Amino acid sequence: MKIIARVLLSACLLVASAGRAVELVAEHEAGEVLLFPHFTARSNSADDFMTLVTLSGRAATDGDATDVAASADPVAVRVVFRVPAVEGHQPPPLMINLLLRSEDSWTFVASRGALFTADASCAIGPAGAITATMLRDGVPLPGAEGWIEVFELGRVISADVIARLNRPDRGAACAEIAALVPTLAADQWLTAPDNRLRGAAHFVSVSVGTSFTARPVVLRDFRDVPLYASASQDAPTLAHARPARADVILAERSRRTSWFSARPVDAVSAVLMTTEWELDFEISPGLAAGTDVVVTLPTRPWYVGSGGSHPPFQHPTRGDGSFELNARVFDREGSRPDLAASKCTPPFSVPHLGPVIDAPLVKLKLGDRSTFLSPNARPLTYAVRDRSDCAIGGLVEQTLPAAGIHSGRVTLQFVDGPRAPLDAAGFGQLISDEGHVFHGMPVIGTAATAVVNFNARPGVMANYGLDQPIVRRAGY
Repeated sequence: MKIIARVLLSACLLVASAGRAVELVAEHEAGEVLLFPHFTARSNSADDFMTLVTLSGRAATDGDATDVAASADPVAVRVVFRVPAVEGHQPPPLMINLLLRSEDSWTFVASRGALFTADASCAIGPAGAITATMLRDGVPLPGAEGWIEVFELGRVISADVIARLNRPDRGAACAEIAALVPTLAADQWLTAPDNRLRGAAHFVSVSVGTSFTARPVVLRDFRDVPLYASASQDAPTLAHARPARADVILAERSRRTSWFSARPVDAVSAVLMTTEWELDFEISPGLAAGTDVVVTLPTRPWYVGSGGSHPPFQHPTRGDGSFELNARVFDREGSRPDLAASKCTPPFSVPHLGPVIDAPLVKLKLGDRSTFLSPNARPLTYAVRDRSDCAIGGLVEQTLPAAGIHSGRVTLQFVDGPRAPLDAAGFGQLISDEGHVFHGMPVIGTAATAVVNFNARPGVMANYGLDQPIVRRAGY
């Protein structure tokens, strides 16, 4: 009888998960995983940007009584702050578990290298409940900049935990919950996540008077069972997709569902695969304008390490998984200063065309002014012909501003361009269990432009922050 019961249970689980697969949805929709491509908590005389983030976990309903009741349950959430390695050393991430009641939201500020909040929601760190005093004084971050991953762990169904959450003495109740939940299996007090996370992030500089908005990347149906771990354990991560399946929208708007049983993180990478970005830029000196682009590869740590690199990071000539970004620049009239180079056959090549993406987070500066000062910042470089005659001369490296171009459009190619390696080498490819080939790199990011109105009169704002939408293209 036990064998029959196990078979039936396995069958039920397969049926239950049959429709679930990781998918990328619009940033305004609720989801199970929120990826914020960037946070900055620097503090110096030139760059005092802070990051404000708000999270909530109440799912939308269609008015059905069952849905409304379920949406009123608290939700368990994991918030992870990850930072790039510094001189070869990878700082451990800061991980916090949250228990949000149905109407709760958790707003925090990353500033001066620490996390601050006055919210009273139950927050649990590696050493147990994080007190309100600790959060007001600031919890140290692992670095001054990086990216944020937010996971819905499951819906709280334990009457005992819910009763504690609703007590007026929130601090003492949270300490009791922090001691209780490690003694329970996850499915004893949580059900599977059901895509109820929403969030927003804003970059604010009070001294400069500029703010930006960064939209999170939203993933749905990441896991079909709850997972809860101590905040000292790095779980879940983007490698914990279950089932290890991706639901990808193809270029012609059809859907392709693919399994990645050998490497579950591939399911996340598949939905993030991107061949190129396109965005506007403004670097006019008359506006003291600058545009920065943040390029983040959140799944890169699972492909690049001491054991070498794996597709899609398996570059044929770079063993460290880095790759050159190819850029094409257009002015407002659509002209390309590097167009002459494209007419040469074969095209000229130089050792370095564009910036090298060699870390999970890289900031590209377009123009002389940087919006976000950062040790991970580098100028956007691209190739132009130094002579109009293809038989003489070659390509030279160029940065903006150039040829009088102070505003326009730029295309950033991740797996294309004059120096892109062949697909056969494994670079820029993911292959599913069924043999489906996905092209691109698993990249997310944000772009921001800052301008100054020098003609502002008293009472009129002078500094403006613009969130530049990025057009994302995939080559499936």
